Order: sequence, then structure tokens, then C-alpha cells
Amino acid sequence: MIRVGGRKVIMSNTLFVPDGEDAIVDCVIAEGDTLTFKFQFLQEADVEVDGVSRSPDPRYAIEYVTEEGEKKIDQLVVTFYNFNKPFGQSFKEPAAVADSNNREVIYLFTSLQKLGLVTRIDFQIMLEDKV
Repeated sequence: MIRVGGRKVIMSNTLFVPDGEDAIVDCVIAEGDTLTFKFQFLQEADVEVDGVSRSPDPRYAIEYVTEEGEKKIDQLVVTFYNFNKPFGQSFKEPAAVADSNNREVIYLFTSLQKLGLVTRIDFQIMLEDKV
């Protein structure tokens, strides 16, 4: 078992995603508890600041997809905006994104690099460690 800062790492992977494509990852949280992550990558148009064109700051948004009338999350859609640096950009700390069926907090920690027409995403999915 691998632990990072009091969290159990349940999945750690690197993916290379061509421009215009998404990555879909099915993560087994525990027996009978699976969460699907969909990673999307979007670049917003440059903005002009003091007469200089620059790329907007990186940010991310999370959308929860559920079956109609259900409370269980079927898919967690993470959209990364403006993560376009060849040397990489990452979350400053793991983000709490959901709860497991056992009420443990699920965390996502990512680092992204823009490599020409491909985005490299390194990610860890973790659970709070109740040791």
C-alpha cells in the first residue's frame, strides 16, 4: 500500500491524450464501488492585458453526472482549462472530489504538460486513510 500525506493511493497513472480527445478512467474505489473519471482539456482564447496578448490562467471545473433520480455519482467530469505549459502545471494540493460508499473522502491530484498536440496527465486517485 502506498500512502501520501495520510491518504491511500488507489490509482496512479500517466496518460497521453491527443488534442480534441477525452480520457475516461474507471476507478475501483472498493469492492462494489466504482467511480468513472472523465478528463477533458480545453484552451480558452487569449486575452489582452495592457496591450499584450496572453493565455488565461489555468483552472479546472468538476461536474457530477448522475442517473436521473439517483444520488450515486456515475461519472465525475473534470475539465482542465488552459493547462498548456510544456514544463507542466499541477494542483497545489489534492482536491477532495467525492465520497466513497463507505463515506471516505476521494481525492484527485494531477499534473499536466502540453506537448505539442498532446496533453500528458499524471494523476493519483486517493482515499482518506482511516488508520
